[in-house]
Amino acid sequence: MQWYQYDIVCSYALNNTGITGISLSDVASVCTLKNKPPTLLVLNKKDLIKPGEIAKRIEWYEKNADVDDVIPVSAKYGHGIDDVRDWLLLKLPFGPAY
Repeated sequence: MQWYQYDIVCSYALNNTGITGISLSDVASVCTLKNKPPTLLVLNKKDLIKPGEIAKRIEWYEKNADVDDVIPVSAKYGHGIDDVRDWLLLKLPFGPAY
């Protein structure tokens, strides 16, 4: 069985409810999502990394991490923030505005 981070968080939440008699298979059946949600890795501190090194890190994370996209940002200078916002808006399901 492959566990994702949200499975572990769900398992932790269920275990802290005080409900007893829940097995790992019960947690997996309750918590495992049918479709993995889109995941974005935001690589902060872009301003402290050499430009050639940024491309290497992005390539490494895209290859080795279970993420859909990697966006480097510099929160200090605001670089890449618009890219993160655009990615999030693109991935949100269509629905009523609240």
